[in-house]
Amino acid sequence: MKRSSASRREAPRKNPVHSPMSRPAVVEVLPSAREKAVLPNSLGEFGRAFMYDEEKLYLYIYDDKAKNVNGVKPEWDGETPVIGKLTVGYGHTENGAGKSIFTFEPERKLKDRAEAKKIFDLDVAFWVKSLHNNIKVELNQDQFDALLSRFFSLGYVGYTNIVKHINEGDFESVAQDLRRGDNPERREREANLWSGIHETKTPYDTRKEAEKTALKKQAAERKKQEAATKKEAAQKGASAPSGELERLP
Repeated sequence: MKRSSASRREAPRKNPVHSPMSRPAVVEVLPSAREKAVLPNSLGEFGRAFMYDEEKLYLYIYDDKAKNVNGVKPEWDGETPVIGKLTVGYGHTENGAGKSIFTFEPERKLKDRAEAKKIFDLDVAFWVKSLHNNIKVELNQDQFDALLSRFFSLGYVGYTNIVKHINEGDFESVAQDLRRGDNPERREREANLWSGIHETKTPYDTRKEAEKTALKKQAAERKKQEAATKKEAAQKGASAPSGELERLP
């Protein structure tokens, strides 16, 4: 790809390396990044639909590495050891910028989709600011959205190399960089989005209906969990010695 005039400027200093889960309180602002970088100001319409589809909407807290039960992640009960990351809403985790709104406590839930969207917007805004602070060349909406999806999902994994290649105008290397990381199918879709190919797991025009169906499945699964918990408590009560009954919850 032909380099833009902006790409021939002095390459920026490398960002500090962070772990996938770490998010610094202050994003480094490179002096060169302040010069005429033309970037979208927010996540685009298709990018939002893309990320909603990838993250899925959950109104309750779940472990993102837990096995699906009847097609959905079961609600975290507050006691089961966490395998991956506790997650709620549209992919919000404990390290997300939306933590000012939601804290992870057993049995806590989101009120509705609107609350999930509010938290999602705060989480995405963190990465919008980070990209604006560190990228000094022009990107189109699809390219910008592909980066937001990747960093929202993986944190700082590959961040330094990707930003370096972007600022050098080496967009072909960026496409390859985007294919690296966990969840290779999603990484491939993000690389395609970077190249202007719109692809989602759920057809765009049926996403909202699919979301409603998923929420119904989650509610049904949660009722099953509650019924199982009550049954287990009743069985414990029936089998406990009389002196222990008073101490049962």
